[in-house]
Amino acid sequence: MSYNIIFSSSALESFDAIKSQLQEQWGSKVVKDFEKRTLKVIDIISISPLIFQGIKNSAQIRKGIIHKNCSVFTK
Repeated sequence: MSYNIIFSSSALESFDAIKSQLQEQWGSKVVKDFEKRTLKVIDIISISPLIFQGIKNSAQIRKGIIHKNCSVFTK
């Protein structure tokens, strides 16, 4: 069983801004790799939402690492 993932509007804006920045700095290959990593983490979350560790201030919010410089937070 997998869950539906719903993105907030600010999450979508951030995702698009990161992709634009990556495109300007490093090109299409890096953008495709970023999208691939992001979709993999999202897929993992949809299957097992509690797999990632909770953050210090709130165990309800979990942090999945896409790249050492980029994470996704779920609630």
